[in-house]
Amino acid sequence: MYRDLAILLGSAGIYLLLVIIVATIMGFIAAHIATKRGMKGEGFWWGFCLGVVGIIVMRCCPKY
Repeated sequence: MYRDLAILLGSAGIYLLLVIIVATIMGFIAAHIATKRGMKGEGFWWGFCLGVVGIIVMRCCPKY
């Protein structure tokens, strides 16, 4: 059953899984930077949706 699922997903499924993992890591990095700068919560979504650009945006925001 699992082998059939792997064949069905193929390389597109593996690519999607890698994109989600990398986006989640970027989200946590941006959330950490946002927390250090006094912001709450929004940093994760900046990093998740925009990746490196979101991290740069969180880094350039003023401290609160």
